[in-house]
Amino acid sequence: MTEQGYPPRRPGEQGRSGWSRIPQEPRRPGRQAPDAFDPGLEADDDLPPWAGPGVQPVRPARRQHAAVDVVEVIDDPPEPPQVSRLGRDAAPRRGQRPGRSRAAATRRRRAKRRLLTLASVIVVIAVVAAAVYYLRQPAATPSGGPITTLQKGEYSKIPDACRAVPATLLTGFVGTAPKLLRPQPGECTFTVDTRTTFRELTVQVQALQPNAGYGNGSATANAIYNFAQQRAHLARPPKHTPEPPAKITPIPGIGDEAFVAALVFHVGPGAITNKVIVLVRYKNVLITTFLQGDVHGGAASAQVGQLRAGALAAARVLLSAVKAEPAIG
Repeated sequence: MTEQGYPPRRPGEQGRSGWSRIPQEPRRPGRQAPDAFDPGLEADDDLPPWAGPGVQPVRPARRQHAAVDVVEVIDDPPEPPQVSRLGRDAAPRRGQRPGRSRAAATRRRRAKRRLLTLASVIVVIAVVAAAVYYLRQPAATPSGGPITTLQKGEYSKIPDACRAVPATLLTGFVGTAPKLLRPQPGECTFTVDTRTTFRELTVQVQALQPNAGYGNGSATANAIYNFAQQRAHLARPPKHTPEPPAKITPIPGIGDEAFVAALVFHVGPGAITNKVIVLVRYKNVLITTFLQGDVHGGAASAQVGQLRAGALAAARVLLSAVKAEPAIG
């Protein structure tokens, strides 16, 4: 069955404008085929073969342009605007809200600030600790070698420990008429040993000398080392010794450094001996006071607080006596 298409236009009838968006091929020069819609063409002139007499001219079939390749021209998409690196980084990801990217950036900045603050605090603490450590060390000699002589402010002479402790202090913390023992220079022991009471106070003053084996070799470095050694020995005594571990408490405001150590000895069934040791370092001088006491016959032992007060009072007296001696100028 043949497709007929539209009938030809009537004379004077204008064609449908805009029915095809396909651009028309320009007509070639030469003889042109008659156009059925040409207004100058009469109705009976050169009718097509299919038009018979008395037949109303019909609209001819739509012209097919089979030979013409219709190519739809698609304009190139416009190039996206150039975005700076900062804008590209700040643009949110696909499916992500803009507010979330800003919140994440804020959290990152806060985390970075916290890390920087923590690092600064650690650095400050390390610097302060190093400064305190080096300031407490004795000054080294200009040559850089070990110190072999007493330095300015150190002591070469110490007071007589036996005469430095007043009788009133001995009576108050030891008892009436204590016996005096002098085991070695710079050390005295006062004792009260009766049937029911035992008290013993030992005082010791030492002026340490330069020693190349400790620190920079100065006398003060030697005293610092011995002070630390005695503290460590009291806190953790050697094994297989009858001495128990001591409870150590620092004492501020006495000398350069000081502590008090309390020990409890179980000497027998129901017998306890309490012992308090006070150790003070001032420059190159070490001051040690021991005060211990118990009560025979199973009665309560001497109170640690009373012994601590007596040992501390004796240490203060000896420190004042040391400061009264001339130091190296």
